[in-house]
Amino acid sequence: MTAEPSITKPKPPPAAPQKAVTVHQAINAVMRDMDPVGKNGFNDFSRYKFRSVEDVINAANGAFVRHGLFIAPEVVNERYELRGGKNNTAILTIKYRIFGPSGDHVEAVMVGEGSDVSDKAANKAMTAGFKYLLNQVFMIPTESTDDSDRDTPVGAPDPLSGFLARMRDPYVWNDPKALSLIAQDAELAQVSGHRVPMKAGAEPVTLAQLISNRRAQLNAQHQEQQAA
Repeated sequence: MTAEPSITKPKPPPAAPQKAVTVHQAINAVMRDMDPVGKNGFNDFSRYKFRSVEDVINAANGAFVRHGLFIAPEVVNERYELRGGKNNTAILTIKYRIFGPSGDHVEAVMVGEGSDVSDKAANKAMTAGFKYLLNQVFMIPTESTDDSDRDTPVGAPDPLSGFLARMRDPYVWNDPKALSLIAQDAELAQVSGHRVPMKAGAEPVTLAQLISNRRAQLNAQHQEQQAA
């Protein structure tokens, strides 16, 4: 009986090595993969639309994971200002390194600003910087055609004008408690440090200073009446 000859199957050719995806290619892939983020948030007090940082991050997260991107921030400069009497404002210059799946990276520098009456000013500045980094580097599309995240609708008063209109009411202007409530609302709306339009030659004051000066004047009048 004759043995059958063994047949050696040819080995398949080695697979061609895949080219490494650069960070620029990964960024482009993320841009193609991201959905639009509309201005779905609305500030009832100051009457403006905005797109929140949560919406922006949620839109970017899945595409970042799929295409192997991550971001490392570094604060390279920081300064703090006291605005409106109590608002502590942090102004941070932040360098972001955007790393691709191959380990290469690009850098982008943003300025973030945030105000808080307690200890969260730097946190808010970091959040603002990161939000605008994502918006600008990845050109996240929006349903809106304007280029600002905080526009006042046409025909609507700006936030400062709304506070000044409330203060023109004689009952408010002559009531220290009512003025205190306006001061608290102004801090929450982050307009306490806005300059108030004054007559030519008058010393410029912020909204917080105007309210404080008026309350001091009313308290002085009350003390004079009690003394009389």
